Amino acid sequence: MHRDNDDARRFEATRYECTGLERRGEWNRLLLGRRLDRTVNAEKIVVCTRSSVIGRIQFDDSWHANGIQVLAGSAFRGEQETLLLATPGAQLQTDTGDWEVLWDGLAKR
Repeated sequence: MHRDNDDARRFEATRYECTGLERRGEWNRLLLGRRLDRTVNAEKIVVCTRSSVIGRIQFDDSWHANGIQVLAGSAFRGEQETLLLATPGAQLQTDTGDWEVLWDGLAKR
Protein backbone atom coordinates (compact mmCIF):
# COMPACT_ATOMS: atom_id res chain seq x y z
CA MET A 1 0.00 0.00 0.00
CA HIS A 2 1.16 3.50 -0.74
CA ARG A 3 2.06 5.64 2.26
CA ASP A 4 -0.51 8.27 1.16
CA ASN A 5 -3.41 5.79 1.19
CA ASP A 6 -5.17 7.14 4.30
CA ASP A 7 -7.03 9.72 2.18
CA ALA A 8 -7.86 8.92 -1.46
CA ARG A 9 -8.11 12.64 -2.28
CA ARG A 10 -4.34 12.87 -1.92
CA PHE A 11 -4.07 11.04 -5.23
CA GLU A 12 -6.19 13.56 -7.16
CA ALA A 13 -4.29 15.84 -9.55
CA THR A 14 -0.98 14.37 -8.37
CA ARG A 15 1.83 12.83 -10.37
CA TYR A 16 3.73 9.70 -9.35
CA GLU A 17 6.66 7.83 -10.74
CA CYS A 18 5.40 4.53 -12.17
CA THR A 19 6.51 1.76 -14.52
CA GLY A 20 2.96 1.18 -15.78
CA LEU A 21 0.35 -1.52 -15.48
CA GLU A 22 1.55 -4.89 -14.19
CA ARG A 23 -0.18 -8.23 -14.30
CA ARG A 24 0.03 -10.52 -11.25
CA GLY A 25 -1.87 -13.73 -11.92
CA GLU A 26 -5.45 -12.66 -12.59
CA TRP A 27 -4.96 -9.20 -11.04
CA ASN A 28 -3.82 -5.93 -12.56
CA ARG A 29 -1.90 -3.51 -10.42
CA LEU A 30 -0.34 -0.09 -10.70
CA LEU A 31 2.56 0.49 -8.37
CA LEU A 32 3.04 4.14 -7.53
CA GLY A 33 6.53 5.29 -6.65
CA ARG A 34 7.61 8.64 -5.36
CA ARG A 35 5.44 11.71 -5.79
CA LEU A 36 6.65 13.99 -8.59
CA ASP A 37 6.55 17.75 -8.89
CA ARG A 38 3.58 19.25 -10.73
CA THR A 39 5.94 20.59 -13.41
CA VAL A 40 6.68 17.02 -14.58
CA ASN A 41 4.57 16.13 -17.62
CA ALA A 42 2.39 13.08 -17.04
CA GLU A 43 1.97 10.48 -19.78
CA LYS A 44 -1.21 8.79 -18.54
CA ILE A 45 -3.95 9.32 -16.00
CA VAL A 46 -6.15 7.08 -13.88
CA VAL A 47 -9.84 7.64 -14.60
CA CYS A 48 -12.75 6.22 -12.61
CA THR A 49 -15.83 5.59 -14.75
CA ARG A 50 -19.31 4.95 -13.35
CA SER A 51 -22.18 3.63 -15.44
CA SER A 52 -24.56 6.02 -13.68
CA VAL A 53 -22.53 8.91 -15.15
CA ILE A 54 -21.26 7.76 -18.58
CA GLY A 55 -23.27 4.60 -19.27
CA ARG A 56 -22.30 0.93 -19.27
CA ILE A 57 -19.18 -0.33 -20.99
CA GLN A 58 -19.88 -3.41 -23.07
CA PHE A 59 -16.63 -5.28 -22.46
CA ASP A 60 -17.55 -8.08 -24.89
CA ASP A 61 -17.59 -5.55 -27.75
CA SER A 62 -14.88 -3.33 -29.16
CA TRP A 63 -15.32 -0.49 -26.66
CA HIS A 64 -12.05 1.44 -26.83
CA ALA A 65 -9.20 2.48 -29.08
CA ASN A 66 -5.50 2.37 -28.24
CA GLY A 67 -4.39 4.20 -25.14
CA ILE A 68 -6.74 2.63 -22.58
CA GLN A 69 -6.06 -0.24 -20.17
CA VAL A 70 -8.37 -1.59 -17.47
CA LEU A 71 -6.90 -1.42 -13.98
CA ALA A 72 -9.95 -2.81 -12.18
CA GLY A 73 -13.66 -3.21 -12.63
CA SER A 74 -16.65 -4.04 -10.49
CA ALA A 75 -20.42 -4.28 -10.75
CA PHE A 76 -23.03 -4.25 -8.00
CA ARG A 77 -26.79 -4.19 -8.48
CA GLY A 78 -26.38 -3.19 -12.10
CA GLU A 79 -23.98 -0.31 -11.35
CA GLN A 80 -20.62 -0.64 -13.08
CA GLU A 81 -17.42 1.07 -11.91
CA THR A 82 -14.16 0.78 -13.82
CA LEU A 83 -10.70 2.21 -13.18
CA LEU A 84 -8.85 2.96 -16.40
CA LEU A 85 -5.24 3.85 -17.10
CA ALA A 86 -5.52 6.11 -20.14
CA THR A 87 -3.65 8.45 -22.43
CA PRO A 88 -5.41 11.80 -22.89
CA GLY A 89 -7.12 11.84 -26.27
CA ALA A 90 -7.98 8.12 -26.11
CA GLN A 91 -11.59 7.25 -26.86
CA LEU A 92 -14.07 4.79 -25.44
CA GLN A 93 -17.67 3.85 -26.07
CA THR A 94 -20.53 3.14 -23.69
CA ASP A 95 -24.22 2.47 -24.26
CA THR A 96 -24.81 6.26 -24.09
CA GLY A 97 -22.25 7.25 -26.70
CA ASP A 98 -18.60 8.03 -27.39
CA TRP A 99 -16.26 9.56 -24.80
CA GLU A 100 -12.80 11.11 -24.91
CA VAL A 101 -10.26 10.99 -22.09
CA LEU A 102 -9.12 14.47 -21.01
CA TRP A 103 -6.61 15.47 -18.36
CA ASP A 104 -9.49 16.31 -16.03
CA GLY A 105 -11.75 13.33 -16.77
CA LEU A 106 -14.03 12.34 -19.63
CA ALA A 107 -15.96 14.37 -22.18
CA LYS A 108 -18.80 13.18 -24.38
CA ARG A 109 -18.03 13.48 -28.08
